[in-house]
Amino acid sequence: MITGKMLKRSRLMLRVRQQTPRKRRVETRPIAEVLKEWKLSAQVRRGLRKMLKDDGRIERAENYLESYRLVINRRFKTCAGLTRYHARLIDLNPALLEPGREQERNETILHEIAHVLAYAAFRHHGHSEEWRDLLDAIGAKTTDRCHQYRFLRGRERRYLYECKDCDYKLHRTRPIHKPGKLHHWYHPACKDKPNKGRFWFIDKKRA
Repeated sequence: MITGKMLKRSRLMLRVRQQTPRKRRVETRPIAEVLKEWKLSAQVRRGLRKMLKDDGRIERAENYLESYRLVINRRFKTCAGLTRYHARLIDLNPALLEPGREQERNETILHEIAHVLAYAAFRHHGHSEEWRDLLDAIGAKTTDRCHQYRFLRGRERRYLYECKDCDYKLHRTRPIHKPGKLHHWYHPACKDKPNKGRFWFIDKKRA
């Protein structure tokens, strides 16, 4: 038996559902199509063959890369790019597509493609040695683990870290000194020194 209370509740739920805006569909593009348009396909292929040499591994890595799609993520403010392995997506900041920023755009997409290839060939996430070698092989001009683009610094970088082996300082918008997180970060120039270039937290700038 349907009571008046149940009927009132169902009408309320229907009204809320009608007023809730639908999620906007996110447009994606095949990564192979993007690389061809940006004239990066040839150098990625050459770098992959130079790095792996084995035809079977090269074919698997190429097929895995072709399964990815590019997303222009309009939620990104300070992040340049991101690889989502499970969804097989590469996200880019829309600011990279503005005229005059082709070099930064290409550096970012190569950075993320190196992540995809390192996972396909070595099953390694993150900024491993294999990732760095692949990034160098496919023609990136820098092998830094983080991009420092001035036009993406919308928010003030309040967190300050310093390399334990030198005076290099790292400024961050968000903290990385939470448990289980800071040990993944290191200064590449000091990776062979006693402290392996690990960072330690120095100060937080007060608002």
